[in-house]
Amino acid sequence: MIFVPRVLSTMKDHLSCPKFGPLPDAARADIAGSTEVLSIDIDENRRPLSRTLLLLGKQLNIQKSKTLSAIKSAFSAMESENNKLIRLNNKKRKPRFLLIGHPYTIHDNFIAGPILSKLESMGVEVELISFADDTPAKSYILWGTANKIYHKINTLSSEDYEGVILITVFNCGCDSMMTDTYRQLIKEKNIPYMYLMVDEHSAQSGMDTRIEAFIDSLRWRE
Repeated sequence: MIFVPRVLSTMKDHLSCPKFGPLPDAARADIAGSTEVLSIDIDENRRPLSRTLLLLGKQLNIQKSKTLSAIKSAFSAMESENNKLIRLNNKKRKPRFLLIGHPYTIHDNFIAGPILSKLESMGVEVELISFADDTPAKSYILWGTANKIYHKINTLSSEDYEGVILITVFNCGCDSMMTDTYRQLIKEKNIPYMYLMVDEHSAQSGMDTRIEAFIDSLRWRE
């Protein structure tokens, strides 16, 4: 048996990436019935995550008391990690560049790892956008992570960051709709902006060249 959650919304009044919706069906089609697929809908617009996890425990025939204990431990660990991120971003240091993108993109070692390593090798300080706050202000944007990025950009100041870098992937429908919006907002803030699109055909040498040109152009501007 494999477990594949259908993540529809992890934040109230917002939607998750549309690719997550059909994931359980894609898993069932891929294994062609050879293995049982257990799935459950995670949708904060319908019910709290704690209730969803209780239903999952019931499907797995786990005692309710054990499920409640596991939920409590998981929520405690999640809160602890979120607090660490908040403390890290609240430190009195001025990061030079802000790296934005979906959390499963900017924290992926295959996608973002080489980019972060290149920036570090050039002596650049980088702050990754934080998604620790799970109650962002509402806007016309229904995608949860895109909405957080949108509101983060609205708070930016040219005195805080020398540049903003967006990491996206070729088949991301959300980013295909939002990239120009991000660019326009950052332009209004008078902050240099570059977006890097990564897919399986990306050559690291070409990516390094773009990063070097972007960083060097800003140093020349100084």
